[in-house]
Amino acid sequence: MQLGERVSGAVEARREELIRRCQRLLQIPSIDRESSPPGDTTEVHRFARGDLDAPGVEQSDVTVREGLPNLIATVTGAGPGPHLVLNGHFDTYPPGDRGRWTRDPFGGELVDGRIYGRGAIDMKGGDAALMTAFLVMAEHRRDWRGRITLTLVSDEETGAKFGSEHLAANCPEVQGDMVLSAEPSGASLVRFGEKGASRLTFTARGLSGHSPVPSMGRNANHLLMDFLTDLRGLAGPYAGTPPWLREMAAKIGPTFDAMFGSGAARYILETTVNVGVLRGGEKDSLIPYHAEAWVDIRMPFGFTHAEVMNEVRARLERHPHIECEVRHWRDPNFTDPAHPLVRTMVDSVTAVRGAPVELSCSLGGTDCRFWRRRGTPCVVYGPTPHNIAAPDEYIEVADLVNVTKAHALTMARLLA
Repeated sequence: MQLGERVSGAVEARREELIRRCQRLLQIPSIDRESSPPGDTTEVHRFARGDLDAPGVEQSDVTVREGLPNLIATVTGAGPGPHLVLNGHFDTYPPGDRGRWTRDPFGGELVDGRIYGRGAIDMKGGDAALMTAFLVMAEHRRDWRGRITLTLVSDEETGAKFGSEHLAANCPEVQGDMVLSAEPSGASLVRFGEKGASRLTFTARGLSGHSPVPSMGRNANHLLMDFLTDLRGLAGPYAGTPPWLREMAAKIGPTFDAMFGSGAARYILETTVNVGVLRGGEKDSLIPYHAEAWVDIRMPFGFTHAEVMNEVRARLERHPHIECEVRHWRDPNFTDPAHPLVRTMVDSVTAVRGAPVELSCSLGGTDCRFWRRRGTPCVVYGPTPHNIAAPDEYIEVADLVNVTKAHALTMARLLA
């Protein structure tokens, strides 16, 4: 029996363990650091460290900021070979209004083949898959050559300054030959690239006064609203997207429609502008002197952060009372779809699912960008994003198992 068959069988044998691992991860809140109140990943890190305590596995911690630990686990094969890096993240979005959930967002409930909870898709289900695939490969470490490093990080949802960005730049032990991620992709999609993002804070400086006499002040909320209306003009199709990307978007349109709603594939080719946070004012009878907006701009291939900022500066000139701060940014990035890593993942997913697989780029971002900046090829395969960042987020058990098998099989084929 070939190694690929053995590791796929080993994943199947660990099915119940895999489900329990996913549930346990979901039961430990690990809200991102920018939420209100801010969260941390201390407890989920502690669980994962204990869960990965197995023969042949070496572990270390890297903590750049207190409360945001990063876990590095490594296993070495029977001889020299490629170094594969697995990447997942612990932090999640907050659950929001719990009254909108029909399941406990931190319950990890298994109902009708679905596991519910905040982070089930983004990305504790993927973490459970990578941890399980890693442990299976550790069991079979005498049957392959090379090295596998699992990185489970903090701070992905908030820019990765204290997580993968630091690791990829400063830790030689994670600077491998290829990177595999289990961020959500869709069960029939393998992702080779992702859109860019500019996350900006805009501040309006007004003058306070009594609302019955508008001339007494300068309303910061009104100033900010006018500017944001202007800024939203950035959204829409981008003329510079390459032809191959337009062809891909048309090909995967039905799959994207099924996951995200009718016409969603067009966002691969478009710039989007989301005003995510608005703050301003103290009382309805006072003219607000200060207002703030957090804005997320996503760019398709061909459109860079530098070009976005040129557009932003042009608009700021029309609104002299508005200031801009760049919280963090990334340009669109991708790996050659013909790279052996991508092709091997496509072949592995096809074998596991017994159905065709399409290549795709992501509307959202992943930590893969930090390795791509170094020239390291990366591939993403994860579950279908059911209710991602919304109430009743869930992962299908079938997806959880298939994602685990696909990553284990890809590693086996690359290292055997």
